[in-house]
Amino acid sequence: MRLNTVILVLSVAISSFADAAASQFIFHSEKLAPVVSSSEAEVIPHSYMVVFKNGIRANDHSSWFRDLHGRDITRNGVWIDELHNKVDGGVKHVYDIGSFQGIAGRFRPEALDEIRRSPIVDYIELDQAVYLAETQKNAPWGLARISHRKTLTYKTMSKYEHNPNGGEGITVFVIDTGINIHHEEIQGRASWGVNTLGNGVESDDHGHGTYCASIVAGKTYGVAKKANVVAVKVVGANGGGSVSQVIAGVDFAIKEHLSLKAKEGNKYRGSVVNMSLGIERSRSANSAVTSAVAEGLHIAVAAGNENQDACNVSPASAEAVITVGASNVRDERAFFSNHGPCVDIFAPGVDVKSAWKGDNTTLSTASGTSAASPHVAGYVAYYLSLAPVKESAFHSGAISPKEMKQFIKETSTRDSLRDIDSRTPNLLLYNGDIAESYHAW
Repeated sequence: MRLNTVILVLSVAISSFADAAASQFIFHSEKLAPVVSSSEAEVIPHSYMVVFKNGIRANDHSSWFRDLHGRDITRNGVWIDELHNKVDGGVKHVYDIGSFQGIAGRFRPEALDEIRRSPIVDYIELDQAVYLAETQKNAPWGLARISHRKTLTYKTMSKYEHNPNGGEGITVFVIDTGINIHHEEIQGRASWGVNTLGNGVESDDHGHGTYCASIVAGKTYGVAKKANVVAVKVVGANGGGSVSQVIAGVDFAIKEHLSLKAKEGNKYRGSVVNMSLGIERSRSANSAVTSAVAEGLHIAVAAGNENQDACNVSPASAEAVITVGASNVRDERAFFSNHGPCVDIFAPGVDVKSAWKGDNTTLSTASGTSAASPHVAGYVAYYLSLAPVKESAFHSGAISPKEMKQFIKETSTRDSLRDIDSRTPNLLLYNGDIAESYHAW
């Protein structure tokens, strides 16, 4: 994850690509919706996320655009900005994620001014670059570690104790670079969902998404070996994307989640999201994932790889998600792993082998909180699959994301990790109690 690009002052970042509209960003009036951004964000010129006030629904969007001074700003067309760059304007994404409602797009300064004056707009956030939570690349002791309380030994190093049907019937949306859905590790249980980049690519041209999907559900390297995974491509071959594209991926996942819930009825146990990516702290990104969790979607996210406070980054700083730090085989916090009170749990994230791009048998070993997060996403899918359905006499109610997060913490291995400061929970993922709970049912 690249979080080192520093934008010294928000007004400087804005003036570099919108001098003509600079006054709009420094003029404070109750009639103007605020424009927000992290001071460290790598801003994408002319690209904005417009978040609506509570009570404004997606169906109000088009009428609002038509009413804006009698012209439809979705037809901004192409223009040349002050730096002589060609800009393809207009609305690119519409968000309908529970209470999080809004749009994203590229707008001329004059159109942005009209948007800010609309009474239905809560705030506008400058779009920013997104990067994968990857450190280096190049068996799966992690599976063994989460199924044992004590530090691994020679005898337990390659022993993963689990229910072979774990994950069956559960869908995990991997919001990442896509998935090689034909890879032998996950073939038959992987499908293509959406590409929010708009480039028409329906493959993993980077490798990161395939890697994460295999840790979630791979037949050899996966936690939940029977789970289904869906590719939600929000990051390209170069490992970069934007916040607006990531939120569009969350929007897709929540719609699919609600559709599955309606279709399966009493047999529906839940859906999961893995997000092994991150950005400087973003109000829009945090609001989007928080709203998705409120709609019942379980979301695991990478804490980040900068050895800093995870509360400084998104979506790791969103309270509702499960934020995952990385540990190594010696039960130490990985030197790169973010830490602090926003981290909920640690999971294996150093020298973890999994599937990769290339042919359908390619594997890779990598390190990062990118590897840790899918261990937790797989764990959630594993647990949900073993919970009694509503038709069962043992059913005690649907498992909410809040309850799942609490269960993960309560059943974790405590105080086993070294290099953990007092502000960071010393909790390591453990799946052994799932089997015990399963037998109790």
